[in-house]
Amino acid sequence: MIRERTTNTVRVSYHRRHLSLDNQHPYSAIEKQRLNRVIHISLGSLRNISSTNTNNKLHEQISTTIDNHQNHIEEAKLSSIKTPIENEKRCTHSCTVTTIHRCNRFLSQKSGNVIKKSSSQLNSSTKSQIDQDSNVPRSSKIKSHLLKSCKVTCLEDVISGHDETNKNKSSDRKGMTEDYHRKSKKRKTKKCTRPCIILSSVAILLVILIITVILLALLLKSKSKTTTTPTGTPVLRWNSTGITVAGVVGNPGSGNNQLNTPLDVILDYANNLYVADYLNHRVQKPIRVILDSNENLYVSDANNHRIQFWCNGAIFGTTVAGISNSPGNSSNQLNFPYGIALNPTSGTLYIADYYNHRVMSYASGSNSGILVFGGNGGGTSNIQLYYPIGLHFDSLSNSLVVANYGAHNIVRFVLGVSTWTVAAGNSSGFSGATSTDLNSPLEATFDPMGNMYVADRNNHRIQFFHDGQLNGTTIAGITNVSGNNATTLNWPRSVRLDSQLNLYVADSNNHRIQKFLRY
Repeated sequence: MIRERTTNTVRVSYHRRHLSLDNQHPYSAIEKQRLNRVIHISLGSLRNISSTNTNNKLHEQISTTIDNHQNHIEEAKLSSIKTPIENEKRCTHSCTVTTIHRCNRFLSQKSGNVIKKSSSQLNSSTKSQIDQDSNVPRSSKIKSHLLKSCKVTCLEDVISGHDETNKNKSSDRKGMTEDYHRKSKKRKTKKCTRPCIILSSVAILLVILIITVILLALLLKSKSKTTTTPTGTPVLRWNSTGITVAGVVGNPGSGNNQLNTPLDVILDYANNLYVADYLNHRVQKPIRVILDSNENLYVSDANNHRIQFWCNGAIFGTTVAGISNSPGNSSNQLNFPYGIALNPTSGTLYIADYYNHRVMSYASGSNSGILVFGGNGGGTSNIQLYYPIGLHFDSLSNSLVVANYGAHNIVRFVLGVSTWTVAAGNSSGFSGATSTDLNSPLEATFDPMGNMYVADRNNHRIQFFHDGQLNGTTIAGITNVSGNNATTLNWPRSVRLDSQLNLYVADSNNHRIQKFLRY
């Protein structure tokens, strides 16, 4: 029995899943391999007159179709996990009104205006989407809806054997006027996770630490180089050929141009030369001579066991230390005083008391001295002196530098300290001719940079020591070679520097004063 009634039809359409739903996808692990499809089901009224049995069959078939497609979606998800590469092959086609008409005509011929597509005709690998609607009027409203929302994939896989649809793919695309889901959106860049941030921070800190260490090493290296060779330090080199400025080589005498065993030489602030002419008994047979800032003269009159003072321009001298012709070891006596040094600030006079193995100090205007160091017998220990002969006062360190003749070394002791330290030579008292040894040194003098110059008598040379160094360099004479030519020395007893750092050497056994020019 056929009766007229209004029935509901199920309209199934497939749409590509919009990218805005990515964050809601339940399978985050297969996000890149999912099928971007959504099933939309809409119910609408049919104007057809059909039997109740027909409608029941239609509903059953549609329900079966929906179930099969749901199973297909689940299978597609599982297959996307196993073979993600195969699922990358997607074909997308637009469904136009023409395509829908063709599908409906094909279905009408088989089912008599009723969709009877069995589930066996739906392939499990179907990736297409189709809108099934039987005998629905083709109004402009439905067309617009189809144009806007019908986006299916691989339509030819839905209708098995329908070659016509496969051939007209390109024409189907031309019918699309709008596709809200065709525009691809760039994926949002993944935010760096917390472990990633921590690792990046650690790597950056390590790089900064390494760079800092390298920079510090370079700075320290540069600083050490600067300390070794400071900027502005003059080049210290001397011509090895000397020039005779006083005396006649190999011809001792008492003439104005002659000397006889000169033992010392000094220069005043105007570079005027003073010579201690020993065997000519000039200036009462002086051994050592010094000048103060007013060019007053202090003379070590060793054989008379006293120190004489001459005011600038005076004819007669005055005894300021020791007793004439009275050697002794009391506080007011001296026994062959040799080296002398003056503290320019306090005016205190320091005296190397040779045979008493000690250093004495005399305050200005006092006739009695004070023991500074030694006086406990000759020896090589650091609390003894062994025939001290040369003496230099270093105002910067408030110390005395002694040419310790019998111990073959140069020692320094700070005033108020009871022990000395070695400045050059062997600390055990052994002589030698190497760059670190001395043999009976007589005097040590210093330049403004603190470098030391030593008259190494028995080695017939002048040794140069950089400030704080124990390894010396020969700058005048030839080691262990005595001679009387321009490049050799014979028992040099004294060395001095002028304002240009030119060297003056008392070449005693050659009876001359040699000058070595700095260049």
